[in-house]
Amino acid sequence: MVASRRFAFQREHSNVKKKSKDLVFQNEIGCMMHSFGDSAYPLKASVALIERIIRDQMNMLLKKATQLNLKQRGNNLTHGHLLLLLQKNENKFRRLMYYLKMRDASELIRKKKYDDLP
Repeated sequence: MVASRRFAFQREHSNVKKKSKDLVFQNEIGCMMHSFGDSAYPLKASVALIERIIRDQMNMLLKKATQLNLKQRGNNLTHGHLLLLLQKNENKFRRLMYYLKMRDASELIRKKKYDDLP
């Protein structure tokens, strides 16, 4: 009897841990929701829903890029495959290119900052 209770508790506890591992970016998504006009403390259910939607969309994009890579008989998935998929949607393509340019610019600034140190 005691062993079955302990097993049930461990099973419930492991499910809670598993759910919390699934949702990795709760704080970041909550902050983004707040910056877009939601409350300062959004519901955990809505944050979890948004994270699952984003994860599903990213998985779908990566699957399509992998299929494109296989059609081209490539060995590695590169950013070029993602760019080919996003070329059809001009707004998404522009946002991605802007992000990549800003990332490269910030890396250059960091390198110059550390190169100037004596």
